[in-house]
Amino acid sequence: MVSAGASRTSDTHGVALNLSEANNSTTGVQGNGVDTANLVGSFEIKEIRGNPVVQLHGPFRVNDVDRWWFSAVNAVDGVCVAS
Repeated sequence: MVSAGASRTSDTHGVALNLSEANNSTTGVQGNGVDTANLVGSFEIKEIRGNPVVQLHGPFRVNDVDRWWFSAVNAVDGVCVAS
């Protein structure tokens, strides 16, 4: 069990994978349902930021490494271009 406030890293607790990003690539429809071809100007899909609370599932032992799964949807952000 991990105590509240304990430091958690991939080195100490295994790798956590976001299932919403599992099939993402540099182009096309991403896990959040956004097609990158429709993003204009500086708009882009952003990494998960801040300190979100997510439910972790696991650990699942894969190749002698603990793996954890969670799902958190990425946001889209950018600056609107004046028309």
